[in-house]
Amino acid sequence: MKLKFTCIFLFSLVANSCNNSSKPNALTDEFVVNKVTTSCNCRVQNVNERPQIGARHLGPFKFKSEAIKAMCENLDPNMEDQKKCWTTTPKDECITSHNSGQLQSFNSVFADTPKDTLKIEGPSISEIERGIKMKNFEGLRDYKIDSVQLLAPGNSYPMATSNLKYRGWYPNGSANTSTWAPKWSKFNAKRPSRPDHKGADLSSIESQQLIAIVDGTIEYNPIINQDWGNIIYLYFKVNGIKYIAVYAHIDAVSKFSGSKSVKFADPIGKAGCSGNAGEQDSCDRSHECDGRIAKADHLHLELLELTNTGGVKDKIDPVKFFGWAVKHENENRVAICPTWAEFD
Repeated sequence: MKLKFTCIFLFSLVANSCNNSSKPNALTDEFVVNKVTTSCNCRVQNVNERPQIGARHLGPFKFKSEAIKAMCENLDPNMEDQKKCWTTTPKDECITSHNSGQLQSFNSVFADTPKDTLKIEGPSISEIERGIKMKNFEGLRDYKIDSVQLLAPGNSYPMATSNLKYRGWYPNGSANTSTWAPKWSKFNAKRPSRPDHKGADLSSIESQQLIAIVDGTIEYNPIINQDWGNIIYLYFKVNGIKYIAVYAHIDAVSKFSGSKSVKFADPIGKAGCSGNAGEQDSCDRSHECDGRIAKADHLHLELLELTNTGGVKDKIDPVKFFGWAVKHENENRVAICPTWAEFD
């Protein structure tokens, strides 16, 4: 009798499943948060939507807004707790659709938080501002938004190379391995146990030539910071707005005194591994993956938008601002020593 009841129950489930699958467009008002186990990526889907991406993580919920709220409250942007969501699809869901308080835009944090307590990698905002000299904007060309030279993809890249790509390799501490994680190199990247990344880490080679991305004024080491190492501030203007491009981790051979005027594509220094990019200003090239060296060399580039009085108003993604087509933009995998053929 018990066996008969079980069979009838299973038949009923199968029948209901078939009835639902035969009407894929008859969506209900129930929504779930699905999660891909391998990447901890979450998304909100209607329960009848096909295909269902990942396994059910939260829900069901009667309203989509409730599901989004639950997903964002379950978000772990530091990517430490595998029981939670690490990222979302769309990637800005918890910023634009529902700000849960765990993920906020830089502007919203900046408006409500003392500058020296902002959890960002590198120097504090107040420290950055102490190195700003407004006189360096005097007499500069004011780019217009339709400037072909400024916005044409690749034309204004900060290194003399045609191989535009994000940094991919990250050494694993004392272990003789490296992790492939170019997504950690992007602007606003969430890194395990580290503050948000407010710049772009662009892959370089040893002593690669750095160039001016626009006409402007440059200054070497306007501040001293152990995270950034040696830096260059490049002052420029677009549509009357003042900006500074920060070239960080550069080689000490780039040193010069005072301020200098530069033109677009002028050489301004050499890439390096100063600051927290290497050990004693030397690039880490000790790890082999698939028989080749997993080089961590890179340029950390930040773009600061300033107020008229010289304060930092915002930090902006330089890759999007200049329209560069950078390799690994959509690479979201994290792997220890993968094969070069697939990842480099």
